[in-house]
Amino acid sequence: MTKYDLEIPLDLHPELGILFAALEDGTREWLGEIGQPDIDTVCWQPAPGSYSIGGLILHLCEAEVWWLQTVGLGREMSAQQLSLYMSEAIDQDNGNWPEPPRQPFEWYLNLYREVRKQSLELIREVNDPSRTYQRPNRAVSYRWILAHLVQHDSYHGGQAVMLAQLKPRV
Repeated sequence: MTKYDLEIPLDLHPELGILFAALEDGTREWLGEIGQPDIDTVCWQPAPGSYSIGGLILHLCEAEVWWLQTVGLGREMSAQQLSLYMSEAIDQDNGNWPEPPRQPFEWYLNLYREVRKQSLELIREVNDPSRTYQRPNRAVSYRWILAHLVQHDSYHGGQAVMLAQLKPRV
């Protein structure tokens, strides 16, 4: 019998530790389903300007850094981060996704793993998960931010899996 459980980092606030473990588990799940897509699959867009696996992973990286670092801790993203994640080019709210860098899946995976490692370090700095951060039209807690990232990662991870399965094979 296989036992499933979360690996909760014990050095995090317990509430944030559970949410971080859920984030990790969700990522593990969709990465396990996507396999090792080739470069053509990683960069494939079902229609011009639509998302790709590479674009989704860049967006996931940017969102995780932006929510945890910029919103949650008040630290702006660096110019290098903004460029690497194509922050200015990707406009997910209006459905504009440029072609992603033509890199192998492992390149995207390494980038994503590095962001997740940094995320863990950022979360370690938070002692009060209910601390509120003001946004222009709402206030959010760090607990909400991390819960939002769990949902966000699963949503876009599922899209990436679907793209890998739908890409026409030549």
